[in-house]
Amino acid sequence: MPGHPAGWLTFDHRNECPLRSAEDSRHLADRAIGRVFKREATVTERALLAAAGVDVPADLAAHITWLTSGICHRRFVSRQRPPTTP
Repeated sequence: MPGHPAGWLTFDHRNECPLRSAEDSRHLADRAIGRVFKREATVTERALLAAAGVDVPADLAAHITWLTSGICHRRFVSRQRPPTTP
């Protein structure tokens, strides 16, 4: 993220980083919910996607699938379908 003290893209966030704290909390909450489910995208997920250049729609949903006990797959989709063309 622009202006983030750890840089644009990093795998070594500081413990006091609010993004890291939010992501860790979400990861634990998702684990407690179940193996496959849908939920609204969080503010942190929206911020990270926007920083990566993704156009974030207002109705963004997260589709969560736990592949193993430690690997979570998150897929982000808009609940509105694009208009079909004849």
